[in-house]
Amino acid sequence: MKHAFHIFVAVLFCAQVQVAPGALAAPQADDDYDEAQAYVAFDALLREEEADEYAAIVAELLEAIGVRYAFNGVQMQYYEEHVARLEAANPGKGADIRKVMAEEVKRINKEEWAAFVKKMAGVYGRYFSFEEVYELVLYHRSQVAAKLRQADKTISKEQSELAGPALRRADQRLVSEAAARLQKQGIRIPPEGF
Repeated sequence: MKHAFHIFVAVLFCAQVQVAPGALAAPQADDDYDEAQAYVAFDALLREEEADEYAAIVAELLEAIGVRYAFNGVQMQYYEEHVARLEAANPGKGADIRKVMAEEVKRINKEEWAAFVKKMAGVYGRYFSFEEVYELVLYHRSQVAAKLRQADKTISKEQSELAGPALRRADQRLVSEAAARLQKQGIRIPPEGF
């Protein structure tokens, strides 16, 4: 998919360049044209486009798993706290305060979300390819993922209820069964146990 994207960008780039007659001739020795530098610049353009594409799919994933919702929720909590303090200090100015604060929170949240997504794209990029992140998006938007999210709290509670006794039984068995073997090897078990 990335290779097709690179070819598409290259074709698009070439189609937009107006070439003067004779411009495709080999550069003269005294020209400032540096072919290696041109390739590096073009490769950087492709990587930037690829990075933007990767960040966009990570943004979709973050939205699908609820990070965007949580991010906005925390921001709105801050907004409400600031507005309450400002309104307490400025009685009768609530409408003006809310208007300005709403506009600012919208603008700032958009900018901060974009910066956060870029950083998270770097994090995901260390572990997942573009295709893998896309698969994660598809999974998290699926019906089975929605069903898991709905059942998750109940499943976690039941898991804790089952795990506690299982872990206590495992510990009791470890103490008693290991104690028997240790005593056979002449190791003294303290009266309070171990």
